[in-house]
Amino acid sequence: MWVQLIFIVATLAWALEGVLFRSTKKVRDASFTYVTAAMLFTITVIILDGIFHWSTIENTVLWQSLGVLLYAGGICLRYWGIIQMAGSFSRLVQRPERLISSGPFQFLRHPLYFALLLVTTGLSLYVGTTFGLVSSVLLLFPVLAWRAKNEEKVLHKWFGAPYLAYAKNKKRIIPFIY
Repeated sequence: MWVQLIFIVATLAWALEGVLFRSTKKVRDASFTYVTAAMLFTITVIILDGIFHWSTIENTVLWQSLGVLLYAGGICLRYWGIIQMAGSFSRLVQRPERLISSGPFQFLRHPLYFALLLVTTGLSLYVGTTFGLVSSVLLLFPVLAWRAKNEEKVLHKWFGAPYLAYAKNKKRIIPFIY
């Protein structure tokens, strides 16, 4: 019961993110479109696989609990990062007011992308779908990595040596790995 309650509250919080942290600009760059498409495809795969049981992970309380904790943790990480960015948060690649290196950015260069991976991985485990995990790894992660590299080129151009110094000791998206 508590697992489902956490799932519902986390889902409402995630839905609220788009309302609370709206982009002021209506123009979207191509990378935002690709990330959105990859997220929608991955979530659709998770939902459909959950309904039709094409691939399954044993749906135990342990897997559901782990899944909902990763899912909710990803949503919390997104909120933490967005709040840390304050007025600089945008779904577009645009110049932030300052180089942000505190909060979750002290651990990763792109914690919001890691958060999306936690969300889709957690949702896959919660629903009990292998295809969702595969889509997260083979589709969503490469799109996020591609966007992160493009953002880093722009951040290097805007901030120069301070950005390189910041990035030197931080993994890009996945702690300790990449």
